[in-house]
Amino acid sequence: MAYATSVSVKSVRVPRPFYRYAGFVRVADADGRTWTLPMPGTVAQWLLPGQRLHLELQDPDSVTFENYRLKG
Repeated sequence: MAYATSVSVKSVRVPRPFYRYAGFVRVADADGRTWTLPMPGTVAQWLLPGQRLHLELQDPDSVTFENYRLKG
C-alpha cells in the first residue's frame, strides 16, 4: 500500500434498508485528514466512534471498496 497512517473512527453509518450490504465509516488521522470508507454493513456495525485503527491506502485521494486495508 502506498500510504499508511493511524486513524480514529469519527462516525459509522449503516443505512437500515441495506444494513447487510452497505456501511460507511468516517475516519480521521492526527492531522485532521478524513476519509469515508465503504464496507459491508455487517462489518461497519462493530466499529465504534473513538476507536483507534491502522489504515493503509493505495491512493489517499480515491477510496473504494478494494483499495484500502483497515486493521485493529
